[in-house]
Amino acid sequence: TLILQQQSGDNQCWAFSGQAGQVVLQLAKVVRVTGVTIEHVRPSPDLSNAPRNIVVWDHEDNTHLMNLTYSISTGSSSVQTFPLPSSTSISKLRLEITSNWGHPEHTCLYRVRVHGVQEEVDNKKTVIEVDSSVELM
Repeated sequence: TLILQQQSGDNQCWAFSGQAGQVVLQLAKVVRVTGVTIEHVRPSPDLSNAPRNIVVWDHEDNTHLMNLTYSISTGSSSVQTFPLPSSTSISKLRLEITSNWGHPEHTCLYRVRVHGVQEEVDNKKTVIEVDSSVELM
């Protein structure tokens, strides 16, 4: 199922049934991931469908990378970046949303950014900063 599409609309989200779900992001290349950014549209009359607790995994190795909590408090930003405790090289990143902020029917994920560094091989190390951004619908 296609849920990822580059676009610039605020009102597009990937809505899934219930309070828990997961998505696997295939990166264009192997990247040493250093962080993940989650964004939920604001202002919104009801933030209860925003993701709350998220577990980030290396999908291929099934390795736990970090737990994060997206905040909906009035002082928090709609765009929240979570640095990985230690960078790791991966090509598939799995986001497991384990809860939302109380909406009983669905959870919405608006935007995910994966931050990292691509390292080329062949005994030459070329470092390229990567900021992959996709909107989920």
